[in-house]
Amino acid sequence: MNGGDPIQPMDSMQQVDPTQPVQQSHPDAVQPTPATNIKFVDATEVPEKEATEPKPDPQPEYSMPNDDAAYRYIPEGVQSWNWGAFMFNFYWGIGNKSYLTLFCLIPFFNIIWAFVCGIKGNEWAWINGNYSDVKTFQAVQKTWNRAGLFAFIFSVIAIVLVILFYVFIFAAIVVNYQNETGTTY
Repeated sequence: MNGGDPIQPMDSMQQVDPTQPVQQSHPDAVQPTPATNIKFVDATEVPEKEATEPKPDPQPEYSMPNDDAAYRYIPEGVQSWNWGAFMFNFYWGIGNKSYLTLFCLIPFFNIIWAFVCGIKGNEWAWINGNYSDVKTFQAVQKTWNRAGLFAFIFSVIAIVLVILFYVFIFAAIVVNYQNETGTTY
């Protein structure tokens, strides 16, 4: 071989001296060193950490998204109901990079998932958004909340009006039927 000694076959009865380095065939090969400086320590002899170690930095007021700590730390003022996520669920989710709201596109499941979006919406938006502080986050979500609350009130009023319309239609049909047949209930 180039630059090295050829490998010699070892006789099975040949003794190897552990203090001598093993001859390698390649010049760049790592030579093992004898293990003479190993000290075994009993577990009771290991000193505990001293109180003089530096303490970790205190938790910041907010965590930046895309950081693993953001998934563990949601600051005060973020965890609240979000009307925008409740009423405009998948539109709100796309705008806030919270794509779990797209489950609202599944029929019948969307009724339950809309409530989950309202409850967890702010947390998802905080984790996935690039907000520098809680005030900026709240200012952005305030517009979504106003629009969502307006849409909710408008929807409730519309549903009540539709129900009243059908009640009056049904009442008019019953009264008309009574007048034509001369029957009373």
